[in-house]
Amino acid sequence: MRSVKPWHHITCQQLFHLYRCSQLMLKKPLTRSLRISISISTLICLSACCTPDWQRPPHDRRFQYSPPPKTHAKPSLQFAYEWSDIVQQTTARPVANLLSPQHWIDKLNHGPPALDINDFGEVVDSTWFTNRIGRGNMSITEVVLGPPPSSGPVSGPLKVTSAKILGASPGLRVEDSLGQQFVVKFDPPAYPALASGAEVITTKILHAAGYNVPENTVHHFSLDDVYVSEETSSPSHSELQSILQLANPTRAGEVRALFSRIIPGQAVGSFKYRGTREDDPNDSIPHERRRSLRGYRWFCAWTNNTDTRASNTLDVFRTASGEAKQGHLVHYLIDFGNALGSLGTKAKYASDGYDPLWSWSVVGEVFFSLGLRYRYWLPIQRSRFRSIGFFESEVFVPERWSPSISNPAFAASTPLDAFWAASIMAEFNQAMIKAIVDSAAYPSQAAAEYVSKVLWARRNKILAMAFKRVSPLSHFKVEDNTLQFTDLEVRERLRRYVLYQSVFKKVGDKARFLGISARPAINLRDINHSPLNNESSPFATISIRRSELQNAKSWGPPVHVYLRLIDGSYTVVGLKRGID
Repeated sequence: MRSVKPWHHITCQQLFHLYRCSQLMLKKPLTRSLRISISISTLICLSACCTPDWQRPPHDRRFQYSPPPKTHAKPSLQFAYEWSDIVQQTTARPVANLLSPQHWIDKLNHGPPALDINDFGEVVDSTWFTNRIGRGNMSITEVVLGPPPSSGPVSGPLKVTSAKILGASPGLRVEDSLGQQFVVKFDPPAYPALASGAEVITTKILHAAGYNVPENTVHHFSLDDVYVSEETSSPSHSELQSILQLANPTRAGEVRALFSRIIPGQAVGSFKYRGTREDDPNDSIPHERRRSLRGYRWFCAWTNNTDTRASNTLDVFRTASGEAKQGHLVHYLIDFGNALGSLGTKAKYASDGYDPLWSWSVVGEVFFSLGLRYRYWLPIQRSRFRSIGFFESEVFVPERWSPSISNPAFAASTPLDAFWAASIMAEFNQAMIKAIVDSAAYPSQAAAEYVSKVLWARRNKILAMAFKRVSPLSHFKVEDNTLQFTDLEVRERLRRYVLYQSVFKKVGDKARFLGISARPAINLRDINHSPLNNESSPFATISIRRSELQNAKSWGPPVHVYLRLIDGSYTVVGLKRGID
């Protein structure tokens, strides 16, 4: 993990700087011979620092854990100021990027690399992200259950402890007979199941992917089951009845609502998508350098979650076992009422997800074309279901998807970040997506089928986009002296036939061409019995390129698979992916 830059992650510029510093320190009164000896020793040490990460243990651990977080005192409350965030992302940041040479250098180099990853390019488990479906061991039942305890409120009376009366979206905070606490959100009166369905579906997708999200479930309850706590001054009985009457109760007096379980711990505000939190000693990686947050862009594109402001995040302080005041922060994504075709209090506009609320490039395009430039999203049609609104896959182009307000982590997303997100999406099959949508309990089965179909089509478009720039080879392992891997594009039937070209190279030796194969497997027997195979040089690299059968002269970007010889057989210890 690269949360704290270890001593062997040193750039050439830093190496030269350290060497020059050693030269300055080694001037008189030391003797010339002693200075030369110390200088040589310094260079040897600095050269050792350049040893590639994949040659260092631990090996053969595609998914790893970050070090346990340091315990610390509770941080102060950090607010997300929406207007300042909007001004910064729509005006200040674009102007700063326009004038920054480093910004344009980063764009030419596909941006600075992510720092929260291991040598396989995977995000390590931490208080930000926990690999779940990517490990390949989640069943449909586990995916549908979502965040634990996944039980929702028990049937029976619901005690209202507080309420949000004012504003466009009223809500309640309730407690069931077991003492479990929930925030209750209602759908817009004219759009039943619109917001609650979007929240449930998005929550379960993100949880399975690995993000920290609250437990959101849809439940129906009777108006007679709700009462105001005697200790609660607001709402009054009449105010409560007004809120419930706006929630579209049925003739039998039942109300559909989203129950969002209160996240355990002490809420200490939001986190930003740029920089770090100064009062969190564990927060050492700039947030725009986290692959988990960069890749979140593509999950938002998949579910059309357009509201990704800092106000829709939550930092929770949890005390350590046996401690009263010491603990650490856990970072959550919350409030997905703006996903799918929902805008929270109403249906989305046609442009939501296609054009941001404010973009200088769009303004300039409209201005200089005198408004005659045809926007590519104009053919979008609203679905025939009021519980869905504008949510489609025909016009959707992943590269052009945009949140309402620019997100700095999304703007820093690279093709490698997109590939990481797509490789996780590839683990969601049609049965899983259908089961997730069914858990949203749409009032119409036809509406549920429509959402499932659109989600599947958007997923496939994102996969095709990501696999175009980065070779979709994954799940590398060595079994029976054979390097085996999975071609995600072929497995997902996005492409039928592919050829694989491989080159073998021992550290310090010349490369050796291994041939071309139509199978995603490379025989290592000849390599293991070759004269090059010896424990004095245990590391090797196999570089693999792929090509379509009908165009075998055009090979895509490489995947460099790093191997280590252990007890006479090779083990995969790292990967490096090229970008087309």
